Amino acid sequence: MGGGERYGSRIDEATAEFRCGVCGAPAGTVHAARAGEPVEMGPPFEARPMGSDGVQVIGFLGHAWKAMTPEGYARVLAILGEPSPDPVALRGIDPELAPFYCGACGCSYCLDHWDTETVYDGDIYEHTRGTCPFGHLQLLDN
Repeated sequence: MGGGERYGSRIDEATAEFRCGVCGAPAGTVHAARAGEPVEMGPPFEARPMGSDGVQVIGFLGHAWKAMTPEGYARVLAILGEPSPDPVALRGIDPELAPFYCGACGCSYCLDHWDTETVYDGDIYEHTRGTCPFGHLQLLDN
């Protein structure tokens, strides 16, 4: 199905980068941040400390933040600390921690290779879903 690498590359003990199986560009970066650590949320926001431990997903659908329980945070940190971080393990905690990863293909894709659709109920955001380059539909953000 997909032709890319399943696993990410560890950047440091709390950060991993995942690359696109089509073009090799970054598909997304996952960073575990402690409460109080400044987190960059992208324009127009400035870096700001978060009130809880959490996970930041950068470069796929912008800058996303997900607060975590202490147990969830410890699990994410353990995954990101592996020599080859596994997006399947991240998605097992919460699918939004590796939205760039297509489970049917077994690899990640950058946003340029997902066909995305943002769904609204009137003016209220509902979710974003996407179809990977090989036709697999999945929920990307809820």
